[in-house]
Amino acid sequence: MTKIAITMNEKKQSEIVQLLKANTKPPAWIESAREKHKELKALVYGDEFRDLILQIEHIESEKLAKPRKKYSRPINDLNEKLLSPTHNVYSATGTEKDFDLQGSALTEFITKLSNVRAGKSLQQWLSTFWIRDLQVVDPNGLIFFEAKDGKAYPTYKSIDTIRNYSASGIKTKWVIFEPVKKVDENKQTINVVRYVDDEVDALFKQEGTEFILIKSETFDNPFKTCPALVNSDMQRLGSDERLTPLVNVIEAEKEYMTDRSIATIYKRQNGFPIPFRPQIICPTCHGEKKQGDKVCQSCNGTGFLQTKDITHEIILPIDLDSDAPAKLPSNFAGFIKPDLDFLKFHAEDKKEAESDMFEVLWGTKDSEIKDQTATAAMLNLQPMTSKLNKWSSSAEQIEEEATEILANYYVRTKKPDVKISKIRYGRNYIIFSPSFLLESYQKSRKESDPDTIKDVKLIEYLNSKYQNDPKGLSIALKKKELEMYVHYTVEQVSSIFGNIEAQKKMLFIDWWESLSYQEKEKDIKALETLRDTFINQKIIKNGNSSSE
Repeated sequence: MTKIAITMNEKKQSEIVQLLKANTKPPAWIESAREKHKELKALVYGDEFRDLILQIEHIESEKLAKPRKKYSRPINDLNEKLLSPTHNVYSATGTEKDFDLQGSALTEFITKLSNVRAGKSLQQWLSTFWIRDLQVVDPNGLIFFEAKDGKAYPTYKSIDTIRNYSASGIKTKWVIFEPVKKVDENKQTINVVRYVDDEVDALFKQEGTEFILIKSETFDNPFKTCPALVNSDMQRLGSDERLTPLVNVIEAEKEYMTDRSIATIYKRQNGFPIPFRPQIICPTCHGEKKQGDKVCQSCNGTGFLQTKDITHEIILPIDLDSDAPAKLPSNFAGFIKPDLDFLKFHAEDKKEAESDMFEVLWGTKDSEIKDQTATAAMLNLQPMTSKLNKWSSSAEQIEEEATEILANYYVRTKKPDVKISKIRYGRNYIIFSPSFLLESYQKSRKESDPDTIKDVKLIEYLNSKYQNDPKGLSIALKKKELEMYVHYTVEQVSSIFGNIEAQKKMLFIDWWESLSYQEKEKDIKALETLRDTFINQKIIKNGNSSSE
C-alpha cells in the first residue's frame, strides 16, 4: 500500500488546528508521567539511577553523600527477580486464537501476524518488549503501528515524545506528538508536529501558536482507526495517568536502593582490616638518626625503618630500670578487624525487603515458590495464579486490539468497528520446576492414580521441561501420544495385558530411537503408520502372532 497525499477538507483541518492550539504544551498528567518514566528507568534499567540516591537529611553531610552516591550500584537485578514470573503469561498452555476469516484470507493474515517485525510474530514481539518493558517502565507510552511499502509493523513511542493523546481504555482516539525539527524545501529548519486520528496522518508546521498544514505530508490513515495503544490499562479513578504494575513497590525499591548504597560505602570504608605493629628501630643508627655526622641512609633520618623485611628485628625501647617500666605487649602485631554485624544485618534486611516486595507483587513469598515439597506450596501459589490472571487479561487485550489494527490494514473487506479476532491466553501456568513436576508424576504412577490424572501431570512436566523449546515440546507430546501404555512399565504391561503387548512397548522404544529428528517432526498419523509397520515386522520376524 503506497501512501498518497490527500486534500483535507477545511472543516476537518480547522478542527485539528484548534486541537493543536489547545495543546501547545503537554498537560500536567503528561509531565507527571514523564517524571515517573524517568524514575522507572532508573529502578528497572539502572539508567541515571544515581539521581534517585539523595543525601539523607540531618544524618549525613554533603561530603559524605557524594562518595556514597559515586560507589552505589543499580537495582535492576532486584527487578529482574520481581518480574521473573511474568514469563508464565506466554508459556502457559491452553491459549486459543480464532479469526473470523476463511480460506486464503485467513492463511495470508496468519502469515502476516507471524512476522510483524524483525522476524517476530505479534505475540513474540509483545512478550519481548511489552510485558516486561513498555507496560512496566513506560505505562503512559504507546505501541504505535506504522506502515511502509505495504507492510504494517509495531513501534514504541515514549511518553517523552508525545504531547498529548485521548484514550478510552487502551485504545486512542487521537495522538499529538512533540515537534521535531526538519529542513523544508527552502532549506529552512522548521518545527513539525504530527497528528494522527482514525482518518488522517498529518504533519503541521508550527510557528509559535500557529499551525500550517503540510499538504504533501498528509495522508489517509491506512489503519482506519488511530493505530496507537496505551501500554498500561491500570488507572486510578479520576486520573488520566496510567500506572505501572510496580506502583505499589516503587517507594520500597527507592528505600532498597538507598540501603544498598549505605552498605556499599560501609564496606568500602570499613572493609579493609587495619594492620598494627610496633615501629621498628633502625638497626643501623639504633634510633639516633645519624651515622656519624651524616643522616642515616637506612632510615632517612627518622630513626625507624621505612620498609618491612623478614630479617628486621623489632626492638622495643623499654627502660627496665625506670620507676614505672612498660609492660611487654601480649600482641606485638596484628589487625584491627572491621565490625561485620552491620553487614550481616543489612544482608538479612535486604533479603526480607526483597521477599516483602515479591509478596506485594505476587501475593506469595519467593521462598514458598522454591519450597515445592508440600501441598502447602500448591495452596500458597493460588494468589500468584490470581495475579498472573490479571497480567494475562492485559496481554490478551493488547494483542487482540493490536491484531484488529493489523487486520484493518491487511484485510480490505474488514470494517473498523467489526472485530475479527478472539484471543484467549491459557491459564495453565508453568510455575513449578520440571524436577518437582516429574516427582509429582512419578508419585502418581506409584500410587496408581487414574490415567487422566497421570496424563495431566505428564503434560505439565513436558510443558515445563520444554517451555523454551517449542519444537522439542511438540515432539515430546507426540511421543506421549504414540507410546503404548505410557504410564506403565514393561513388567506391568506384561502381567496385565500379556507378553505381546509388553513386546510392543519395548519395540516402541527401539523404533523411536531409530528415528531421525526430521522424522519425529512428521504429523502423528504418519508416525503411527511408521510405528505399527516397524513393530508388526519385528513381532512377525520373532515368530509371534498378534492374535496371541
